[in-house]
Amino acid sequence: MLLLLLAWCACDAPAVHIFVPDLSTRYRHNVGEFTCLGTLDSKGTFIPDLTTLNSKFGVIGGPSKLIEAKTPNEKVYEYRSGVLVPMYINDKNKLIPEVGGKIIDFKDYQYSPTARRIYNLPGRFVLKNQQGEKKP
Repeated sequence: MLLLLLAWCACDAPAVHIFVPDLSTRYRHNVGEFTCLGTLDSKGTFIPDLTTLNSKFGVIGGPSKLIEAKTPNEKVYEYRSGVLVPMYINDKNKLIPEVGGKIIDFKDYQYSPTARRIYNLPGRFVLKNQQGEKKP
């Protein structure tokens, strides 16, 4: 009976995720009329690799776009030096501030697979017991 109760509790326990910094992931980003590759710094700022600058927006493959809506007018957070600013990405993949949205501290963010994502997070959330594993 005790084993059954323990198994039931383990199944209903929410998954605990922790933040793992990662400044090595590369992204594609439009800078003015150009597209370039780059990374994020620890504050969430895109750092372009100017040796990759080109004027072709139609690049296929390679790193993910930094700003790209997963759904129409997707609500996202923008990470800025430890705070999260509510934004949305419009149909032209432009960031628009959410009028009246509440800015929160990153430490107060509750990650879940269905939570509002942070588009420029300099890292990722992993299950607590998988923190040492390499990213996919």
